[in-house]
Amino acid sequence: MNNACHEVIQTLALGKNALHPENENAITAFANYKSLSRSEKEVFELLAQKKDVAEIAEALGKKEKTVANLRSLVYQKLDIHDRLDLIEFAKQLGVIV
Repeated sequence: MNNACHEVIQTLALGKNALHPENENAITAFANYKSLSRSEKEVFELLAQKKDVAEIAEALGKKEKTVANLRSLVYQKLDIHDRLDLIEFAKQLGVIV
């Protein structure tokens, strides 16, 4: 057994987290994405495609206020602060290329 595996086993045996912080953050972010409702995911994907609220509302047959509320929920649940962060996250998830 190599040294890295041995260290991970020891860490786990002590009841500690063996994940690197970057990996842990990625897992948390993915879990947060999976927790979005279907409507929130639709809005997320259209925002990632650089659609504005009016375009999304028309595409989904929803009111602009509803889309704006869904956008706020997406940003909050994913801890995203602006569109650039959202697009980068969508790329990491493979939602957009």
